[in-house]
Amino acid sequence: MSMQGDELPSRRIARYLREAIDAGEFAPGEKLPSERRLAEEFGAARNTAREAFDLLAMEGRIDVFHGRGAFVRASVQLLHHRGDRYAAGPMEASPFHAEAADHGRTATIICVAAERVRPPADVADHLGVDLGKASVLRRTDVFYADDAPVQRVTMFIPWKIADGTPIAAAEPVDHPAGIHGVLAGRGHRLARFVEEVSARMPRPAEAKDLRIPPGVPVIEAEHVGLDDDDRPFEVSRFVIRADQMALTYEVRVPTPTSRHS
Repeated sequence: MSMQGDELPSRRIARYLREAIDAGEFAPGEKLPSERRLAEEFGAARNTAREAFDLLAMEGRIDVFHGRGAFVRASVQLLHHRGDRYAAGPMEASPFHAEAADHGRTATIICVAAERVRPPADVADHLGVDLGKASVLRRTDVFYADDAPVQRVTMFIPWKIADGTPIAAAEPVDHPAGIHGVLAGRGHRLARFVEEVSARMPRPAEAKDLRIPPGVPVIEAEHVGLDDDDRPFEVSRFVIRADQMALTYEVRVPTPTSRHS
């Protein structure tokens, strides 16, 4: 294959592979031609073919394994971060376990850390706790579907609520409904929540914990939970692999009232 025009050789090779993947010439999970073969076909150096692979990896189109080659990234059945995920009731089921089971997968939650800390300013404002003191529990868990990590959740809870509960220990929470079941038992049933959702690229610790390959962004959802008295009692930061989970919300639109009634 010859190279024409002003397009860089690496981008020309990347475009050829991208179009071939889109056309179904290479199926998900299939190995791509080697750097050597692509270099020969395009009359380029092997480093140029390697740069083409790097471009596609950063786009999230392929995975490159040292000593094995480049493969079309396989798609996965997405789990859902649902707006109605707590509808079963805080004492009945863990939303993540239920969602994984609905897709025939096994959920596992591993606690990375749990410690009493000073809250960030926005957390202190949400929870009405002392910014200058170690007034909150900060707990971080990684959620797995089968053996794939799909989300990392850092939760902040006022220490006066978390103290003396299993939540405060860096161990799995032994309750059918997880952390919210424990909090409900302490008089803080999740009655409503507010979430702010954004997207970004992962930070190093998130990429490590979630085993995020190049080119995959994360969805970040900042969640504030309120109890039956409309008091905020937890702030959670969900960091979700965008290639493993999707956001699903159902929003009812109020019926407009007549201006002439």
